Amino acid sequence: MLCTIFLFNLLSLIFAVPLKTTELKITVEPHIGFLNHLYPASVLNATQGTLPYQWSGSLPDGFNLTPRGVLTGFAKAAGTHSLTVTDSTGASASTSLTIVDSSTSSTSYKLTISSVSLNGIVTQQIVTTTNSKIQFKANYQIVAADWCPGCMEQIQIGFSFGLPQGCIYSGGPGLAGATGTGAMELTAPPTPGRYYIAFDRSQDMQCRHTHQNWWHGMPSPANIIAAVDVIDAPDVKLNNGVQVSNVQINSVPVHHNTMPSGTYTVEFTYSVVSTPDRTQQLQVGLSSDDQPLDSCIYSAINPGTGFSKLSFKAPQLRSRYYLSIQTSMELECVANWVCKKCSADQKPGNNFHQIIGVIDVN
Repeated sequence: MLCTIFLFNLLSLIFAVPLKTTELKITVEPHIGFLNHLYPASVLNATQGTLPYQWSGSLPDGFNLTPRGVLTGFAKAAGTHSLTVTDSTGASASTSLTIVDSSTSSTSYKLTISSVSLNGIVTQQIVTTTNSKIQFKANYQIVAADWCPGCMEQIQIGFSFGLPQGCIYSGGPGLAGATGTGAMELTAPPTPGRYYIAFDRSQDMQCRHTHQNWWHGMPSPANIIAAVDVIDAPDVKLNNGVQVSNVQINSVPVHHNTMPSGTYTVEFTYSVVSTPDRTQQLQVGLSSDDQPLDSCIYSAINPGTGFSKLSFKAPQLRSRYYLSIQTSMELECVANWVCKKCSADQKPGNNFHQIIGVIDVN
């Protein structure tokens, strides 16, 4: 009898322990746009759920979100909006889309930054290449901290997910505060991607950006003042032995503006290393699930080099799009090819190693 009671209690404890469940998670964050600027067309992704996924959200005016998670738009108003993904079991997860208005000023920690310019242009986002130099300039207004009115203060500037790269102000503002214009040179990251420029204030004897972290920790969206799209073009080397050189979009390197449904021409030279016993293709197109790679410029087993000149029609929706090149291994060139086996970070819209240009549909 005692054994039966013991066994019953043991089984009760075992089955009372909740089973560990896998939680649906959203990847590829944050989602930050800028007022009166094109939002970069991006493919939202989730993991650890049961396919298929359905996306929805309280979108701001000027934005579009497909059920498969392709987010595009032009920011007409600042604010924060919810984006939700639901899997086939009904489980859901949410994230946010933040539209930042840094066109006039951004204020945080008794510090205001305004009139941001990048490479001599008053704008909140630019396109550049890896390791390139970016000329940053902005107006500032800083007031001394209440707890230390006589302390030396600095205004840190850098990329939000890295370390500050320098300061546009270092001095003693006092209770009266200090205003002025500061300038410095930023170095674009060595890895392609979308990066956010942020600001912070520090309290030190001098600017120590070479070994100092952000004074208040990783910057929040309130401290984001601009974005930089960093790509390898006009010369791109893919991991599988494919090299693309001298990319021109309507005879201009890297970046092109066009009207909705407008046409544009892409030119470049390419080199493909052979894959034994496998036919390999090079596919080119805009990077989103709803815009498959639709031009095949090479399909063979043997190594190949050549010159490509392609004509494209821009999407109807206003947004910033990334022109992508990717390899496929099919028996022949497949029209409207989509990388079905790509993981979230390998999809063209999220893998900047495959980006050869930027198209702004405005």
